[in-house]
Amino acid sequence: SRPKHWHSASEIAKNVDLPAPTVIKVLKILTKGKLLESRRGATGGYRLIDEPSTITLENIITALEGPLALVACVKDHTECTLTTTCQLSDLWQKVNQSIRWTLSGITLEEMVNQPSQLSQPPPNIEEPVT
Repeated sequence: SRPKHWHSASEIAKNVDLPAPTVIKVLKILTKGKLLESRRGATGGYRLIDEPSTITLENIITALEGPLALVACVKDHTECTLTTTCQLSDLWQKVNQSIRWTLSGITLEEMVNQPSQLSQPPPNIEEPVT
């Protein structure tokens, strides 16, 4: 089920202590990225499309920045002229996959409700990367 409450851009800007134009720009990007929905009118505003427990940090970063790619060859092998001779391409793929795996394991709900835990050093991750 989706959250019921609608929040205006000015309300959100006040709560996060950022200028309204900046907040509006981010809200539009998140709406285009299908994380938020918007509704016009006096009772409108913005709300999450899904529950915070199902939205991951990877979803948010992808909506804001596009698919995660640390280096050009991770995103598209044709962007790098060294692809055929590069010894590190597979390594960068593994690093990128590990970061995506970690980001997909952190939900918006965790970020909101347990920020102190997120500031701790990450545990040793034993998940194999294939």
